[in-house]
Amino acid sequence: MEKATAVVGSLVIGKFITRELVIRTAAAVGKRLTVKRAAKFVPFAGQALSALIGYTAIRYLGEEHIRDCVQVCREAHLKLPSPVRQLRASVRG
Repeated sequence: MEKATAVVGSLVIGKFITRELVIRTAAAVGKRLTVKRAAKFVPFAGQALSALIGYTAIRYLGEEHIRDCVQVCREAHLKLPSPVRQLRASVRG
């Protein structure tokens, strides 16, 4: 009877341990695959973020420069070209 209980107990414990190990292993493998897939997108996301920051900074500096130029023209009492004339001149080439 003790031997039968030990054998049955070993089988039951083996099933639970094996099931638990399989679940843990599958979870670990799943995490690794997810991290690997996500890591492939990190360089693209980093490049996109870098481009966005660069664009925003250059645009801000450009607009500040234009504002400064307009301010200098106003202080020097110079006439600023109208946007329509400027647009026509740029279209003519």
